Amino acid sequence: SLLNDGSDPQHNNYIVRMMDSFKFRGHVCVTFEILGSNLYEYSRSLHYKALPLSQLKSIAQQMFTALQFCHENKRIIHCDMKPENVLLVSKNNKNCIRVIDFGSSCFVGRQKYEYIQSRFYRAPEVILGQKYGPPMDIWSVGCILCEMESGRPIFPGDDEYEQIRLFMEVLGLPPRYLLFQCARRKEFFHEDGTPIIYPKNKKINIGTKSLKTASKINDPLLLDLLSKCLEWDQTKRITASQALKHPWFNSKEINLHPSKSAIQLPDLKIKD
Repeated sequence: SLLNDGSDPQHNNYIVRMMDSFKFRGHVCVTFEILGSNLYEYSRSLHYKALPLSQLKSIAQQMFTALQFCHENKRIIHCDMKPENVLLVSKNNKNCIRVIDFGSSCFVGRQKYEYIQSRFYRAPEVILGQKYGPPMDIWSVGCILCEMESGRPIFPGDDEYEQIRLFMEVLGLPPRYLLFQCARRKEFFHEDGTPIIYPKNKKINIGTKSLKTASKINDPLLLDLLSKCLEWDQTKRITASQALKHPWFNSKEINLHPSKSAIQLPDLKIKD
């Protein structure tokens, strides 16, 4: 009810609308507006093909707007942003979304859960046991945008150890000053900041993949936005307000995924 308290009468902040609530046999029941598919289901219906750029921008802008409203107006952290918690308004309107499921949410400064966020979208500060806040939602949105373009999660770890390994493949080692702020650092790193190699991993390829390679995205402006979302240090991560001002949202459409069969002209050689 706090998110639907009348401060957004036109529902321009893309938060799911609560219609009513009541108690039934000792249970609190809540009714919401009827919505369409979630982003995962929608991506599956497209056979995990990349969304058109105009649609991706619209959905991204609305997700960041919803988080701006939560983080700045209500001081609320969603804590579980993932494709399943972003729903299309209807089958006929595939550019408008609602953010749902605030069951794990908390107020800034009143964080009470240590094990939160779905694993593929879990921010490094949550895994490493650092005090978390609104930036964790921004990390998750970065992961969602990558997935909507590549058709698969960018960090699909089987467990938290593999999540950290996948982070390091793309982002390199976390800064040592950051590790000293993390309660669980000794589970993943030695005192000198090098990663602990567990038998399952055998080898960790640090910094061997670029974000472009891992995400299969070629748009430099989108990659720049994603790099600012997927930042080890949450204090350096872009905010929702800053993300909405990123030049990617005003850029012209380009082909993010050039066809492998595209004809390539030979290099021109200039005779002396």
